[in-house]
Amino acid sequence: MKITITAIILGLLLAAPAHAQTSEQVDACASFGELAEQAVSARYSGVSLTQALSVISDDEPIREIAVAIIRDAYRLHRMRAEANQIEQAAEFRSEVEIVCLDEITR
Repeated sequence: MKITITAIILGLLLAAPAHAQTSEQVDACASFGELAEQAVSARYSGVSLTQALSVISDDEPIREIAVAIIRDAYRLHRMRAEANQIEQAAEFRSEVEIVCLDEITR
């Protein structure tokens, strides 16, 4: 999972100027993290993968990242207890944000 997201985010961020992270890049990472958490929550709410993918933007670079994040969310091991589901969604969000922010600062 991490490799897929890393590769796509790296490709998008390499298109940006090579300097310290900008507020737009940090905001983008926060948005990707929010999407990650929402994708895990949607999965547990019974939203199909096809339904989840149907609502993402047509903006090509963003779409590619969003598809990778949503696919990876649906690949996570399913948790039964609601508390574990909530924790898993938060952990996945953090992981996506960390990968994104790591790529920005390279």
